[in-house]
Amino acid sequence: MSDGDYVVEAEALSKRFGKRWAVRELDLAIARGAVCGLLGPNGAGKSTTLRMLLGLVRPTHGAVRLFGASLRDARLHVLKRVGCLIEAPAFYPHLSGRKNLELLGRISGGVDAARVQACLERVGLGDRGEDRTAGYSTGMKQRLGLAAAILHDPEFVLLDEPLNGLDPPAVLLVRRLIRSLAEEEGKTVLVSSHMLHEVEVTCDHVVLLRGGRKVVDGKVAELIKPDHARLELRVNDGEAALGWLRAQAGVGEVEEEERGPDGSASLVVSLAGAESAQLNRGLIEAGVEVSSLAPRRRSLEDLFAELTAEPAAVGAEEEGA
Repeated sequence: MSDGDYVVEAEALSKRFGKRWAVRELDLAIARGAVCGLLGPNGAGKSTTLRMLLGLVRPTHGAVRLFGASLRDARLHVLKRVGCLIEAPAFYPHLSGRKNLELLGRISGGVDAARVQACLERVGLGDRGEDRTAGYSTGMKQRLGLAAAILHDPEFVLLDEPLNGLDPPAVLLVRRLIRSLAEEEGKTVLVSSHMLHEVEVTCDHVVLLRGGRKVVDGKVAELIKPDHARLELRVNDGEAALGWLRAQAGVGEVEEEERGPDGSASLVVSLAGAESAQLNRGLIEAGVEVSSLAPRRRSLEDLFAELTAEPAAVGAEEEGA
């Protein structure tokens, strides 16, 4: 992949507030047309990273390039190609949603009425554009903020917690919007979110921060691929299954995740030489019915829990980041 294929590049990006490092030596590369999720516990450095990518916070050291150009040297030029939603969006409460977007459109160089209406419809506010934003719910204001972020048709869209305050139908709408921006329009999207399942189903790539440092950077499909060394089983007799499995030389750790009132159980088995077909056959011969057997599927929640279980040793972000 050539340099021109990356919309965002950061090298050794670092920010210190007093004696505390919010972000340390962060290298980041986001490919054109990708949907990238930025994850991490509170204080991991997510918000500071986003602000540095937009030039809202000056790095202590390190560099940012957007579209191949230095953010420091060409900030006004490159930011014309960027749309963003950072923290809670703010609007003039006495004006309608449409009027607020029209004002923002003038700041960005002007957009026509058709574009304003199209953006309102894309976020599910097509029939509420004439209402004053003072009467908007938190979720409606969040969706209006999304409309503002895409109003001037940017090539790179940066969204900080875009699902805050949204009900389930609105979450689905925003999920589809994010995917359509990338798949149908070729835009690049960077999403910071605490909703791990939504990141898993929406993003192609994920970067996980802890204590201001990058600890994971990879494709979602690779990070959550099934682990064939661990099996999930559903059996009719948990007690008998546990006894048989723990007596097998080719079986490692056996965990019981759930026990039903009828004695059935969900088990997770680590293989230490045995094959899944061998276990299935052995359990049946031992009189245990196996209703399901499959490789253990990892989720982003599993990965997040593994990597954030211990407190970070280095750095802490400013309050609320």
